[in-house]
Amino acid sequence: MAKKRLSIENWTWLRERGWLTAFEKGTDQKADPKKARWGDLLKSGENDFDIYKFQLVTVSAVVALALLTSDQTQLATFTIPPNLLALLGLSNVVYIGAKAVTPNSMEKLNAKVDAAREAENAMLTGTPISGPAGKKVTDPRSHYLAVAREAAEILRQVYGSEGTKFGKDPITEEQLLTRWTG
Repeated sequence: MAKKRLSIENWTWLRERGWLTAFEKGTDQKADPKKARWGDLLKSGENDFDIYKFQLVTVSAVVALALLTSDQTQLATFTIPPNLLALLGLSNVVYIGAKAVTPNSMEKLNAKVDAAREAENAMLTGTPISGPAGKKVTDPRSHYLAVAREAAEILRQVYGSEGTKFGKDPITEEQLLTRWTG
């Protein structure tokens, strides 16, 4: 199973260009607590409601409620009723199963950023590069912009519009061109 994170090379490349602005531990960037919401616990990606997280939280809350409403003096001998235990187990199996079959967007992002790095390098150095279907790229700048736009769109999907420099507006050439190529 592929790791669900950016490679260090791609993370560095994205940070150097200012594309990735999301808070991450170790970046000396302060987390903005005003952006955190309780509802974020039930979301995947930017604003996608995750039914599997909801199911897991709901069933866990039912079991916790059963624990809290039981006789507190008998806490040491508390047992989860068999029907709740079965429900909790089934909920966890469904959640883990869904996570196992969910596509790895980081893998796709890593591949696109690798391609953007290669296209940028070819544009800056004049090194010949092959594009789609193995055809030689005749316009390295246009090729870089096309590949970089795809990488930026996936980056925005993975980290959300607030986690990238691109926001919610259409991505422009100026945003894709770095200080070295501008």
